[in-house]
Amino acid sequence: MRGISGQLKGFLKHVDVAHLHDKIGKFRDLDFKRMSYQDVQKAITEVITFSTPNGDISVLTPMNASYPAGTRFYRVRALPDDDRKIPLRTMSKVSDCWEPPEHIVKAGRLNRDNEALLYTAPMSPFVAVEEMKIPDGVFFSLIVYEALEKINVTMIGAQPNTEGLDADEVFKCKMIQDFLKHEFIRDVGV
Repeated sequence: MRGISGQLKGFLKHVDVAHLHDKIGKFRDLDFKRMSYQDVQKAITEVITFSTPNGDISVLTPMNASYPAGTRFYRVRALPDDDRKIPLRTMSKVSDCWEPPEHIVKAGRLNRDNEALLYTAPMSPFVAVEEMKIPDGVFFSLIVYEALEKINVTMIGAQPNTEGLDADEVFKCKMIQDFLKHEFIRDVGV
């Protein structure tokens, strides 16, 4: 057993599928609106951590990818009903195309209140529109960015390389990755 594959195999032999299933179910029953950011983070860690002879451990295999220079990324911004005349008031300067000012930022999928992040969708503007839940017939601004150089990313919930794992280990690995993927892409409401 060498490298991450060996670490993963060593960890997975201590993952009990029924226990993992129960932990995922209990996590999904939590009232996240009443929990702090730290409480949610701790709850996620509890789901993917198992007791081993070396202590409580979780092993995640990072999946990296890259988008080549020239890839387009899209962002959608809702427009107020009273902003229809070109030039738009709410899209009048370059800074309007980037992340919003911290003082107006509400918690989102990956950010806390007042933590400004630039959410974009690669390659397809339809994903950006869907993420913003823009109803049919409602106006919005579509901002298009083009990568000037290669962009490296870490993928959350992507299936890792399972080469060298037996069927039981692959299943356990996929359960953990599917849990993480679901929790990062599920609808978090308003």
